[in-house]
Amino acid sequence: MNKRKDKKNPIYKVLFVAVLILLFCLLLFLALAAWKYHKTVSSGEKVTILEKSFSVPEKVFLGEKFTVTILYRVPWGTQEEEAAFLSVPENMLVTSPPYFRKEKNAWGYRIMKGIYPLQAFADGKSTEGSLIARFRNGKGVESSFNEKIPAITVQPLKTESSDLLTEGEITAEKVISFVPYIAVSLIILLVLAGFLVFFFRKRKDCSSGTVPPWVLAVNAIEKLLRKVRKGDTRVEQSIAELSDIVRFYMEKRFSIPAEHQTSDEFFLALNSRKNLLTDLQQEFLRKFLRSADLVKFAALPADLSLMEEAAVQAENLVRETIPPEETEENEKKNRKGKKKK
Repeated sequence: MNKRKDKKNPIYKVLFVAVLILLFCLLLFLALAAWKYHKTVSSGEKVTILEKSFSVPEKVFLGEKFTVTILYRVPWGTQEEEAAFLSVPENMLVTSPPYFRKEKNAWGYRIMKGIYPLQAFADGKSTEGSLIARFRNGKGVESSFNEKIPAITVQPLKTESSDLLTEGEITAEKVISFVPYIAVSLIILLVLAGFLVFFFRKRKDCSSGTVPPWVLAVNAIEKLLRKVRKGDTRVEQSIAELSDIVRFYMEKRFSIPAEHQTSDEFFLALNSRKNLLTDLQQEFLRKFLRSADLVKFAALPADLSLMEEAAVQAENLVRETIPPEETEENEKKNRKGKKKK
């Protein structure tokens, strides 16, 4: 029995010594870390920007979200106070508040990344902007860094006409894919309904002639507004449908192929034909169609009040561009109706 105990004792001794060594190393590390922390705080070491760490893209696409970033070397005992924009470039939108993110821990300092989120909402070259980062060390001394954001080139979106879907097309695709087992029956019913509508309206259409595009556009805008106010359609879909109504009207009224052109192509065609619209009307069209593109392709959030205002302005545009002879004819009909009464 004594021999067995003698054999085991050396193993226990080795383990005990190893544990003591590990504890000693841990305590030594903690002591050195505390000494380094105290020395760093006492020295008042300052925050610095790492060389070549200021990252800004030279070019972005319209609607693209991106970030301006800077790497800071932050000594132990120093806290991040604030990351913010002092001035935002003219055609940029702040998508979320700027913030700091830890990139690396090191002996005596850590690397923090300042992240400043932006989104381009208008094409062309932006103005310069500026940002700020504030820090406070263990002695309560504040330090700040002001950096300029250079001008950024915003490139227009490249979209094909096939990418533009109306609300009706989107809804039709969802219904067909969701209930494929009634597709054949639905087609048969639609064909029959089409024949019935054609039969009963043929005489009326022949006698009254084709409906003018401004009448179709005004009726479509008023119907869309009623749907939006009742909550029967999403605001994003209503923006897309309003854009298609305006494009349809411009094509039928002025023979500009607006339904099959990108916004930039449409404005080029519009500018080539002088005196079609006033400066205010052109400005509204430019802002509205670009905003609609952002809602369609950049998933920019849409606002109900802005949608209603855009619909009212679109209706005013249609009414203001009705041919003068049509306006005079309508006034004559109204006068005759009043005399009969």
